[in-house]
Amino acid sequence: LLQQAGRSLSLCEMLRRALIYGANGALGRALACAFKKEGGPGTWITYGIDTTPCTPCDTSILAPKELNMQLVAQSTQVLDAVHNEVAALNHKLDAVICVSGGFAMGNANDPSLFETVESMYGSSVFPSFLASKIAATHLKPGGLLVLPGAGVGGSTATPWGLAYGSAKASVHHLVRSMGSDPEGETSGLPPSSTVVGFAPVTLDTPGNRQAMPDADTSTWTPLPVLADHLKAWAQDPSLCSSGVVYKVVTSNEQKTTLMEPMP
Repeated sequence: LLQQAGRSLSLCEMLRRALIYGANGALGRALACAFKKEGGPGTWITYGIDTTPCTPCDTSILAPKELNMQLVAQSTQVLDAVHNEVAALNHKLDAVICVSGGFAMGNANDPSLFETVESMYGSSVFPSFLASKIAATHLKPGGLLVLPGAGVGGSTATPWGLAYGSAKASVHHLVRSMGSDPEGETSGLPPSSTVVGFAPVTLDTPGNRQAMPDADTSTWTPLPVLADHLKAWAQDPSLCSSGVVYKVVTSNEQKTTLMEPMP
């Protein structure tokens, strides 16, 4: 018998494995908790990558914070750690889900423009490339790769936030490019992989509530609802279409819907 989360699992019980990049952010923790909930086929083992440990995950893999702007150096350490936890134990991943991201204002005349560019690319683009590399190496054929887009910015002009919009547009490009090659002949992903993006407008996080105390939160997306959607995709990738970035829309009744492809 295996021990997981305080209960015994028989060896014949199906185990699935998901890796969460950005696991210790608000959405990452919600997603890790969603995978631990009962419901759906199989039992999930989760790996969480972040600069600090993610306690809801079964295994935490640390991405050195001091190397956040040094993609080559950081990727070497992260990829080696993932190999030791996954491939070295003869495992494959069913899903790789990146939920790392950030937000910043700043136009072309902003004194801190280049610091903002570093921050936005370090929080959104670099993790998405790392998640893609992990998927190319460790994802099962027919597995799922999810990357974090934006409902505002990824496909629209953002003169008020050049670095933010540019970073999110880059992530949307990754989704559409890798998703256009379902058999992995040119993308480098395993055959029959599904690659999608999710694009929320505003997530209902403690940070957003603190930053916007007077905002109307009725259309903000609750983290558990979005996390359940992402888990459902991981359980059955046929629920989504590869190469599509889905805009996340929340109604006044706090019911989240993953909409049609973004332009």
